[in-house]
Amino acid sequence: MTVTAIRSAVYLAEQDCPIEEEFDGNDFCATHLLGYIGNEPAGCIRIRYFADFAKIERLAVRKEFRKTRISFQLVRAAIDLCRVKGYRCLYGHAQKR
Repeated sequence: MTVTAIRSAVYLAEQDCPIEEEFDGNDFCATHLLGYIGNEPAGCIRIRYFADFAKIERLAVRKEFRKTRISFQLVRAAIDLCRVKGYRCLYGHAQKR
């Protein structure tokens, strides 16, 4: 529920993304990482695993924590987890803005 709350605040409320685009059904077969600043959930990221690659996606950081390094820490943790699982090819993309 924490991941849903963070992504709703960032993508639905701030960026006006359609709910069916943001919550695409892939959350049930993915790994989700949460990043905290103190006791506060600050951000999250989703990882999906395929045969030959892993996809790192849906990075979301709450507005009040965007000047911290939580986004870098989440991406690094996702990459490290993929490596531990044996993935050598990772896929990801970012919004231009």
